[in-house]
Formats: sequence, C-alpha cells, structure tokens
Amino acid sequence: METEAVQSPWDRRNAMVNTAFFIMPFFTGSYAIAKYKPRKLPFFLAIYAAFLTLGRRFICARCQYCGQECALMFGILTAKIMSCDETRHFSRKELYINFAVLAAIESIPLPQVFKSLKLALLFYTFVVTRLGAILFNACGKCGNDFCPVKDLYKAILRTQE
Repeated sequence: METEAVQSPWDRRNAMVNTAFFIMPFFTGSYAIAKYKPRKLPFFLAIYAAFLTLGRRFICARCQYCGQECALMFGILTAKIMSCDETRHFSRKELYINFAVLAAIESIPLPQVFKSLKLALLFYTFVVTRLGAILFNACGKCGNDFCPVKDLYKAILRTQE
C-alpha cells in the first residue's frame, strides 16, 4: 500500500508522551552500561544516535507523516535532519527490519542490565510500557495499515469485543 502525505491525527502532547516512553529503555540501558561497563557507553550512544538519525532515512523520511507530528515525533525530527522522500514509501518488510535493528541495539546493554534485578525489572517495564503506549495511544490513529503493530492492535480490539 502506498502512503500519501496526510494531515497528522496526533497532537503534540500525545506524541511527546509516546516519545518519552519510547526512549526510557535507552536511558535505563545507558545507566546500566555507565555503572557496570563505562567503556562500552560511547559505542552504545553512537549506535543509538545513528538509529535515531541515519536510520530514519528508511522509515520516517518515507512515511506519510514526515514533517508532521506522528506517533513518536520522529516525523518532525526527520524533516529537520533530512528531506522527506515522497518518491519512495516504506513497507511492512522495512518495519520488521526497523524493529529487528532496535531489538539488536537494545540488546547491547543487557549484560549490564542483568547485573541488577532492579535495573532488569525497570528496563523490561519500560519496554512493555513503550509497546503499550504506542499500541493504545497511536495505532488506532495511524494510517499505515500495513504495520504489524497495528495488526496486533486490531487483534486485541477483536478479542475485547
């Protein structure tokens, strides 16, 4: 399904809340690395920064919400650092790749996170909370019907009826 530029269904406040939940595992992982293996921190920060900037070329720059508020405010961030690519649109396959890359990046601090039960619980609470925030605060509004997270959202709604 091709996407076209449309009016964003999100308001800035909801998008900022989702963004805050999205980055909390990063802060927890960064803290764990800084506490238990500080030499690893610059590597982790550089990879995460690349994901949040260069990686947006393949998803956010091709999204119908590029340049606007979106579920995570990445549409605005992306438009500030690169031009929106209206000639190419992202797909379900690219979303899977994006999720896999995020999971790989967030696995970097796991050895340090697991050194503390409190950090492990906090980290995974933030991961689940992030999914919940995006699932219930964004997926119902998003026009990208090919998104696998939106499929999960629809499946949850069907089971609650």
